[in-house]
Amino acid sequence: MAKRFFTSLGGFAPPPPREETKGAVEERQSTLLQIRDLDVRFTTPDSEVHALKNVSLDVNASECLGVVGESGSGKSQLFLACLGLLAANGRATGSVLFRDRTSCPSNSAPSTACAARVSL
Repeated sequence: MAKRFFTSLGGFAPPPPREETKGAVEERQSTLLQIRDLDVRFTTPDSEVHALKNVSLDVNASECLGVVGESGSGKSQLFLACLGLLAANGRATGSVLFRDRTSCPSNSAPSTACAARVSL
């Protein structure tokens, strides 16, 4: 249970921030997920659908990312591509690094090490 301090204004306040060690700052700032120039396309009987175009983002350790957008804008396809879980007619290009290891933005087998730690 976190300690709370009583303030002179009659309320409780969280404790003052602690100084971080150099290692803790480096870990907090290290890149956990790096996506570069990710494109996702789906082949349909009528044409090819370009679902994502040149998506790039970084998520650092201890950060939380929320992706919002309209229905059908590609939110789920973004992360399914990162995990190598696209539908059979899907194809992804670009690069995805999870903890400095290449994930699979392609039609190869899913990265189970990455998939075990990620939820949509």
